[in-house]
Amino acid sequence: MRVVASQVEELHRRGAEIDVFTLSSTRGGAFPLDRWVARRRAAPYQPESLTRRRLPMLTPYVHAWQTYRAWRRMERALAPLARELDQGGYDAVLVHDCPVTLAPPLLAGLQVPCVLYLHRIPHGLPPQEAPRSTRRERLKHLYYAPARHWLAARADALERRHLAAATVLAANSHFTKELVYAHYGLQAHTCYPGVDTRVFRRLPPAESSPAMRPFVLSVGRLHWMKGHELVLEAVGQIPVRLRPAVFIATPEPPDPAAAARFADLAAAMEVELEIGAIPDDGALSRRYNGALCTVTASYAEPFGLAAIESMACGTPVVAVSEGGLRETVVHGETGLLVDRRTGEMAKAIGRLAGDRAVRDRMGARAAETVCRQWTWRVAVDRLEACFEMATE
Repeated sequence: MRVVASQVEELHRRGAEIDVFTLSSTRGGAFPLDRWVARRRAAPYQPESLTRRRLPMLTPYVHAWQTYRAWRRMERALAPLARELDQGGYDAVLVHDCPVTLAPPLLAGLQVPCVLYLHRIPHGLPPQEAPRSTRRERLKHLYYAPARHWLAARADALERRHLAAATVLAANSHFTKELVYAHYGLQAHTCYPGVDTRVFRRLPPAESSPAMRPFVLSVGRLHWMKGHELVLEAVGQIPVRLRPAVFIATPEPPDPAAAARFADLAAAMEVELEIGAIPDDGALSRRYNGALCTVTASYAEPFGLAAIESMACGTPVVAVSEGGLRETVVHGETGLLVDRRTGEMAKAIGRLAGDRAVRDRMGARAAETVCRQWTWRVAVDRLEACFEMATE
C-alpha cells in the first residue's frame, strides 16, 4: 500500500486527476489516499472465510474449492467497476496486483488502456516451501499437495487470461520482469518503485531510536520467507566481543507463538533479540538510523523496499545476493551482497559492526545513491513512460 500511496501522491503533484476504484474489503487505513484523489469508488465485496470444521481427508479440498469460489466471486464483483471505468472517459488506468491474485480479474473486462503494476512473483511458479523438520509436518505437506496443485493450476489459468488483457505490464524489478517472461511469455517493462526521502533520511544522532546496545535491523513479518532465522544464526557466529543485538521490526504486533520461536532461537544462539511492531514510517526511519546495518535475507524477494529505505537513512545493507536485492544494493559501495550461507553473512555483518569507517563510508554513499536514483520523482518518471506506451 505504501507504493500505491506514493505513486498517487506524486501523480497528483504533477497535476493528474485521480479516481480510486477498490473493493470494499481493501485495507487502506494506514496510507489514506483521500487527500490526493477526486473520487473513491468501492465495489461491495466480503472475502469468504474458510471453514474451520475439520472434515477427515476432505479439509484441504474444501479449502481449495472455497478459495477458487472466492476468486470467481471477486471476478463478478469487479465486473461493474470495469464497465464504469470504460464509460468514465479516463485516459488510462493503473492496476496493482494484490495478495489474492497477481492479475486482478478487473483486467478481463477492461477496454480503456491500462498499466498493470506487478509487485510480486508469478503465483504459477513452483512455490517456495517452508522447512519441514518433523515427520508430522512432512506427512501434512503430502496430504495437502493434491489440493494445492489443483488450486495452483486454476490460479495460473486465470492469471494468464488476465495478464494478457493488460495493455502494458510494469514490473518492480528486472527479477520480476524475467520471471513473468519465463513463466507467461509476456514482456514487462522494469518500473522500479522509490522511497520517500522526506521521511527516510539521515537523522541527527539525537533523533534516531534509542534502543538496546548496538544492533542490526531485520524488517518484516515473522514469516520464514523473510529470513530472520538466518540473520539470528549469522549474528550468533560473530565473536561475542563484536556481536551486536538484533531488532526485528514487524509491520503489526507479532503472533506470540511465532515470537516465542524466534526468542528460543536467539537464546540458543546467545543473541540479544528484540521484536517490535513499528507503528509508522517515522518510527521505522528512526530504527534504520539507529542500526549498525540492515540485514535482508528474504527468499525470492521481488524488490525489497527495506533495502532502499535503509540506504536513504545512511545505513548500509547486508543482503543475500538474490532476487531484486541484487538491483538495489551495490556491493562494496552501499552495502554487501552475500550468498545464502550463515558464515558469509556473519562475516559481512561482523565487518560492518566492527569498522565504523566502513559503515560511515558505505552509509554516505547509500544516501547519495538513493537521492540520485531511488526517489519517487524518478520512479514516477518511469511510470509515466509506461502510461505513454499504453496510450500511444
